[in-house]
Amino acid sequence: MASVLGLEQGWTDADGKVASQEFVVNNDFKTLRDGVNQKPGEWFTTKPFQDSGEVRFIGSLPTPWPSWTIAASKATALQSQKTLLEAFLHKLDESIKLFANPETRKNGSLHAFIESVHHYKPEDIVEWASTVRWAGEITPDPENTKPTDPRAGETNAYTLSSSMLLHTLKVLEDAGVLQTPAEGWNVSRFVDTSVTHVL
Repeated sequence: MASVLGLEQGWTDADGKVASQEFVVNNDFKTLRDGVNQKPGEWFTTKPFQDSGEVRFIGSLPTPWPSWTIAASKATALQSQKTLLEAFLHKLDESIKLFANPETRKNGSLHAFIESVHHYKPEDIVEWASTVRWAGEITPDPENTKPTDPRAGETNAYTLSSSMLLHTLKVLEDAGVLQTPAEGWNVSRFVDTSVTHVL
């Protein structure tokens, strides 16, 4: 995200690429909280510390891609136990549909769960939840919002939008994080289509 911020702010070299970034390891959460007083951090996860006065809000930079995606490597034990990953993704999809849907949003159980786990203020949960949709969730998007990916409403925990992946790679290339291979980006290099369906 530091490179995306650099791209957005025009901190680029003569080729239009983001200048080299130096990343600081903050070691512990206290040092990280101190650090976000000088640099951006994720809003809702840091807001309780802003409310307590430990950190201050200095700006906002929405991610130009969906916030959460499950990634797994074929170089792990999953290669020999692919059914485990498939079962996990299907259970995750079922859980998302039970957790986030028009009814749980209306009756407040979605908000109550988030409050019980993360201890956010109820008004912050309402604001945050109004901007978030999970893959596979059937709740319509809020008025006047545009999903990061036009096919977002078609995805679930075991599908991936090729346009979203290509967009993410392009943003990361523009930000100077990645370089396009000579043959271009091939979605199949990133996705095991025996487990995940590509839209």
